[in-house]
Amino acid sequence: AEAQKAASGIFASKAADKFASVAWQPGQTGNPLIEGSVAVFDCGMEQLVDAGDHSILIGRVHDFTHNGAQPLGYCRGAYVTPGLSQEALAAAAPPGTEVGAILENEGRVLFFETAEGSYQLPAGRGLGAANDARSLRGKLAARAIDAELGFLYAVWDDATDAARTHVYY
Repeated sequence: AEAQKAASGIFASKAADKFASVAWQPGQTGNPLIEGSVAVFDCGMEQLVDAGDHSILIGRVHDFTHNGAQPLGYCRGAYVTPGLSQEALAAAAPPGTEVGAILENEGRVLFFETAEGSYQLPAGRGLGAANDARSLRGKLAARAIDAELGFLYAVWDDATDAARTHVYY
């Protein structure tokens, strides 16, 4: 959570026993679960994959909990506020920025069907206004979807087009 910058710093450090400095409790599997985290996945190890100088652990989720706190973000060497104002994004986003949303209602996630018959998360060119048919707000308004965008979920640059950024709430 946003209030856990100190804990994040401990886990990014070379401290020998990182769990000695943070509040935690054992989960169903016995794994340490950091108290106050926005989301907690209690997993058992399914597979370990060597990837160069790293290892990728693939876990099977046994339990999941979450709370309504603001998440802690870290991007390009600095902590960021994932609750980034949508108005600030609308004013500062470069042309071509894809803005999308993960919209949940009663445990179900909204997807739009494409012309090819596949499904994708709602997204548009910029956040825009309800009367801008290419924008996220315009695409939602065209389907009479009244959605509240929550916290900033993910931001990434397009690997195939360096000028294109993706922002998802």
